[in-house]
Order: sequence, then structure tokens, then C-alpha cells
Amino acid sequence: MQAENRSAADLEKVGMAVLVVDDDMQFRGYLAELLDSQGFRVLQAENGREGLEMYRRHHPALVITDIVMPEEEGIGMIWHIRRDTATVPIIAVSGGNRGYGEDYLRMASKLGVNATLTKPFPHRDLLQLVGRLLGLDRQGARDG
Repeated sequence: MQAENRSAADLEKVGMAVLVVDDDMQFRGYLAELLDSQGFRVLQAENGREGLEMYRRHHPALVITDIVMPEEEGIGMIWHIRRDTATVPIIAVSGGNRGYGEDYLRMASKLGVNATLTKPFPHRDLLQLVGRLLGLDRQGARDG
């Protein structure tokens, strides 16, 4: 096996799917590129309805979802996923949303998400959360 340039955490990520759900195509694409560059297989959906369908079809290792979206909001999708399982890690993200972003994130926390982030956030914070929630941070992430 030619893995001399890959860390053990990198090897564990191979084939590990992360579902990114956000109606903002640019932001969703940014997260997808970031996660793909770290070795994850990225699934994408533009609203909670599509996200729930993708989740049920592909059973990703982790879900990252926006809260406020058309058709089905992230809160509804989180509720359905948590009704199905308590084990898949979920990260909820939200922007200002006219001052209600923090309220939405608190609601998501009550539904059982594992972590929340307020947009915009440093990509390092997201990657550290993903690593911690998937048990891939054993090498120790650098702060800074």
C-alpha cells in the first residue's frame, strides 16, 4: 500500500461521506471543495427535503446543514434525522437571518445537533469540528 505521504487520519477519511445541505450554491460549493480537499466524499443538497432524501439514500458519516432554506428548513430535516437515529453527527450552521440566527441554532441544539457554527466562520473551525465528531483528530489539530 502506497501511503507514505498520507497520515492515518487521511486514510480513515477515504470514502467517508459528508452531506452538505445549504440553499446558497456558492457557500455549499465552498464547503464541498474544502471537505473534498481533505479526502471526504461530499454529497450536496440545496434544501432540507433533498437533504433528507440524500441522507436516507446514502447514510453519510456526518451532516452539515444550514437552518433557513426553502421547501424544507434545516430544523425539519434535523428533526427527521434525529427521529431515525441519534448517532449520525450533525453540524448546524446559520447566518444572521435578520438577527434570528442564534435562536435558530439554539433550536437546532435542542433537537440534538452535535455542534453549531454561525456564518461566516473560519474553515479551520469547521475542519476541527468535523475531525472531532468523526474521531479523526487523534493526531491533534493545531490551533492558531
